[in-house]
Amino acid sequence: MIQMEGVSRVFGRAPNEVKAIVDLNMSIQTGEYVAIMGPSGSGKSTLLNLVGCLDRPSSGRYLLEDREISSLDDTQLSRVRNEVLGFVFQQFHLLPRLNALKNVMLPLIYAPQYPPHASEKAGALLSAVGLGAKLSARPGELSGGQQQRVAIARALINEPSVILADEPTGNLDKESGKEILDIFEKLNQDGRTVIIVTHDPEVADRARRKIVLEDGMLLSDIPIGRTQGGQA
Repeated sequence: MIQMEGVSRVFGRAPNEVKAIVDLNMSIQTGEYVAIMGPSGSGKSTLLNLVGCLDRPSSGRYLLEDREISSLDDTQLSRVRNEVLGFVFQQFHLLPRLNALKNVMLPLIYAPQYPPHASEKAGALLSAVGLGAKLSARPGELSGGQQQRVAIARALINEPSVILADEPTGNLDKESGKEILDIFEKLNQDGRTVIIVTHDPEVADRARRKIVLEDGMLLSDIPIGRTQGGQA
């Protein structure tokens, strides 16, 4: 699914350049559940931006579903982001004037073909994350946990292969955070690749693999927990 070979990301120019990612080699297989950890400034958000095609490597190769990302133009990258990747952020980024249903439907505007029964599809996703009774509620009428559920449903509307989440529980209380992680775990069990950036060890421990960065370099990459099939 994801393969990085000697990837570096450098900001600025010498002598003031900042090496955010340094010669990184990493692969993530279809259906994995991966947590990316590291202290502030370790490069984890930069790595997520690279994986999510929101940024390009300064050097090295990045292949997503066997496509080399550096060879794609901006239009092709936008299509990849819309069709292959689903994004969930710490800040929910919901439009306050739209209700939950219409917020979930937003990514469909950029789909190659607007699907029939779009509202039914969005409603089914909201029901799947426990918000079937909140279709007409606006973000200001929802709790933080409920807004994050809307954001997850929005990330799923185009049926992406990969879910990318940046500190998805950072603005939530512990119980709401646990409920959101339960959703990610269910998505992974259903076959989606899930990648979460977090500083919280409890969040990382819910994953099946933990990648730790330090100063833009891979410090460790270890399996944790249990595999999807239930074996150690």
